[in-house]
Amino acid sequence: MIKKYDGRTLYLYDEAKEILIEGVNMLASAVGSTLGPGGRNILIENTMGEPYVTKDGVTVAKSIHLKPPYNMGAALIKKASERLGEKIGDSTTTTTVLTQKMVNEGFRMIKDKHINPKVLFSQMKEVHDTMQELLLKQVINPDEYNVADIAYTSSNGDTDMTNTIVEAFNKTGSDGLILVDESRSGNTYIQETNGFQYDKGYVSPQFNMNKDTTTITLENARILIHDKKIDRLEYIKDVLLKVAKNEESIVLIAEDYDPQVLAMLIMNVRSYGLKAVAIKAPSYGENRYTNLEDIAALTSGIVISQNNGLSLSDLRYEDLGKCETIKVTEDSFTLINPEIDQARYDLQKQHAEYQFSNTNLNRWENDQAKARLARLRNRVVTIMVGGITDVDVKEKKDRYDDAIRALSVAVKHGIIPGGGISLMNCRVNETDKFNSLGATVMNKAVYEPFRLILFNAGFSTKEVLTLLKTNKYYNIEGDSIKYTNDLKSTRCIDPYLAASESLKTALHVAGSILLNEGIVMQDLKFDAQGADVS
Repeated sequence: MIKKYDGRTLYLYDEAKEILIEGVNMLASAVGSTLGPGGRNILIENTMGEPYVTKDGVTVAKSIHLKPPYNMGAALIKKASERLGEKIGDSTTTTTVLTQKMVNEGFRMIKDKHINPKVLFSQMKEVHDTMQELLLKQVINPDEYNVADIAYTSSNGDTDMTNTIVEAFNKTGSDGLILVDESRSGNTYIQETNGFQYDKGYVSPQFNMNKDTTTITLENARILIHDKKIDRLEYIKDVLLKVAKNEESIVLIAEDYDPQVLAMLIMNVRSYGLKAVAIKAPSYGENRYTNLEDIAALTSGIVISQNNGLSLSDLRYEDLGKCETIKVTEDSFTLINPEIDQARYDLQKQHAEYQFSNTNLNRWENDQAKARLARLRNRVVTIMVGGITDVDVKEKKDRYDDAIRALSVAVKHGIIPGGGISLMNCRVNETDKFNSLGATVMNKAVYEPFRLILFNAGFSTKEVLTLLKTNKYYNIEGDSIKYTNDLKSTRCIDPYLAASESLKTALHVAGSILLNEGIVMQDLKFDAQGADVS
């Protein structure tokens, strides 16, 4: 049913579901074609230059912008898949494929079998819970596997990317941090960090007295740590004088600086030989204060903050942190051999571990928590990604990010057989307890990734299923398939959490669509050239 009123169109009942599902199908058809080692390439328009080719499902999904009203269904699945990718780095394409199958089969049941949507979805949820139990039973301890095998699957079979990630992983260990940044050359390489590094540099190049380098190196350094703006020089004058008298150097870390304070500091550096540099405090909000507390623990200093009842006017020389060497660049500073307060440092590290274990963090929060923990463990390396064009580098960086995140999840939560086999093995027997239309929908959905992986690679699903009766696993290698009962020999494995979250996310999105009974859209208006002016 379609109704119009006050410049708006109201789609009701089946028409509403059909529009949402059509949007899902448009998105999923493009994204699903990239699934698996035999996934197809997608050519994406680049308004700033030449189009580029990718088979990364997330990149494809982000580039698709459908016109109303079909954009609404696509937006539901795209947003959910992107959130999953931010959290896990993998299975966004699988989520899209599962959702597409659930909504299409579910809607067919609603129309042909006349089942109430609420009843159908209730059945689907019940089956989903059992499928999660069956998926969990297939989990394998990742310690039994070579990291290269996990990385190979996470990087979608890219050997060069696999080798780079494994090299980085071997340097950091399973609890370290692998960052991804843009290389200043066309090459990809690994950059190691020695010391505790933070992503804020000097606020002015005028602090640098060495014209041969952009790095300021301070020896025998003191550290002033303040979580607010330094707006009056008289508050810090006494400690600056004592630092100079002791022939020490000083790093000031604060939220911001009054221009006059900054000017006086620079004048003292350039005219009177004061060894000092001003840095803005790293990160934002509550996370900023946590980082400052980390720095204080690492250097046996005190954060001058209202949180602990101190103001800048209370500053004492004894409140300053200590570090043997501090290197400051345009965009980072590194503490080398700081004077660590071990008791406080251990407490900060415990808090960082607790923070990182929080599963409710968004991608930015998760990245910040992981970076903090890895920094406190002093295990950080950066993969500097190179490429021919800016678009090429961006696409590679996205794939590196996703593969590293997926590898981390696999190592932490376990792995399962890949190639769609684990999800396919979750199908329930459609008799007794699960003799329902919901079971039929869910069984078809969890079979779909397996079918599509083989279809994209050009293989017959029926033939593969026949051969799998005597073999548990398979792997696609170029134009052939390898069958085996030894999963280790296939390199075809997936992170357990990725499959589990994909199934849960797909059910959530499918429920939003199947239980929906209406869409309200503002009517579009176009000018004589066909441009949207609504």
